[in-house]
Amino acid sequence: MSPLTASEFAKAWIAAWNARDLPAILAHYADDCVLHTPIAQWLLPSTQGVVVGKLAMAAYWAKALQRPGDWRFALTHVHTGVHSLGLAYQGPLGPVTEFCFFNDQHLVCQSHALYAPERLQALFKRPV
Repeated sequence: MSPLTASEFAKAWIAAWNARDLPAILAHYADDCVLHTPIAQWLLPSTQGVVVGKLAMAAYWAKALQRPGDWRFALTHVHTGVHSLGLAYQGPLGPVTEFCFFNDQHLVCQSHALYAPERLQALFKRPV
């Protein structure tokens, strides 16, 4: 993945989230994508933090986008890899690092979101 492509992806991804545009967010993902995130573990404990498939991701993110508060993201860094990128951004839970891996169609097929432990501890103490 070129730095330009990674930067363009990151800007479009952040813009879709900040617009709360679920179809635009999902357009970045393959139908069989897998998302690993402790936020899913909090919102949907049955997932154990792993959301499998675009339809399941749509349901999870729809629920997340309905939560009160400012769910805007501010991109701080983009790192490029081989068929992958890393996004560093500020969100409502503080700093986040997210790794995205791409398939041959340039869609995210796997994503891992990482959060600061102290932010997650506070989150898990809140009711869903």
